[in-house]
Amino acid sequence: MTSRDGVGRRRPGCYSGVGHRLPQPPRAGPNAVPHDGYGVSMASDIVIVLRGEHRQLRLAAERCSRTARGLEDPFGDLRAALLGHVEAMAVEVNPALPENLDNWQARQEQLKACPDAGLVDAAQLAVALERDQILPLLQELPVSARRRLGRAFRIRRAALDRTHAQAAARRRSAATHSELYELARQAGIQQRSRMTKAELLRAVRVAKGQQDQEPRPSNS
Repeated sequence: MTSRDGVGRRRPGCYSGVGHRLPQPPRAGPNAVPHDGYGVSMASDIVIVLRGEHRQLRLAAERCSRTARGLEDPFGDLRAALLGHVEAMAVEVNPALPENLDNWQARQEQLKACPDAGLVDAAQLAVALERDQILPLLQELPVSARRRLGRAFRIRRAALDRTHAQAAARRRSAATHSELYELARQAGIQQRSRMTKAELLRAVRVAKGQQDQEPRPSNS
């Protein structure tokens, strides 16, 4: 693209802003995956969303087999992910299924009481159940219904993730000086022995925020 400068010459690579057309999304058929207007696929189809969720659950389960670093709590993260997933499935997806295949409330109670050692198996079981029984039923729904379910599921999952993060922050705020010191030690925070409880809490929050901002695989 070119545009004219003040003396009438064209400058390559500049946009005039007048009459310029922004990039348009490709034309899609009735069963195509929706796009965001710049060619990037937006996973709003519930089938695609759940496949992404399954990948995230498998990754979270794999992290439980590694040594935790700093403030990482892989089993707590996996439990929260499973509970959020099951609740979103129960509220948003299950009513749209032609038959009720699972007792979601019972699954939630089992997950809450499940010891850490059983969480990985619970995640694998949930993924296998949905892959073999639920996804085939969802694929039979009209595309418009699948997109509506996908958007609703993603909104509820995001809300549940925020609730989990806020609860974790409240638990850290209620921790004693000794507990905060131990968290700071695990996170490798320097000069922690000189810090007050308030200073330890701020340092732990900063360290936790930096870990949360590390790149994570996309679920799309």
